[in-house]
Amino acid sequence: MSTTHLRDASGSNIGYIRTESNGKKSAYGKTGSYLGCYTPANNTTYNENGSVCGQGDMTSALVYNQR
Repeated sequence: MSTTHLRDASGSNIGYIRTESNGKKSAYGKTGSYLGCYTPANNTTYNENGSVCGQGDMTSALVYNQR
């Protein structure tokens, strides 16, 4: 499992993405709150409620749009 930290323009940590060995990615806010996930098996991103956000990997957008 790898973790990628995302930062805003001023360098402040705004969240992170954890990638599992099977390619599934989970997005978290800076406080560790779950924001959603990307499932490569069906190429779909889901929000924290399980609703479809869109096709493709949009986990970074979940983190950047949390504000």
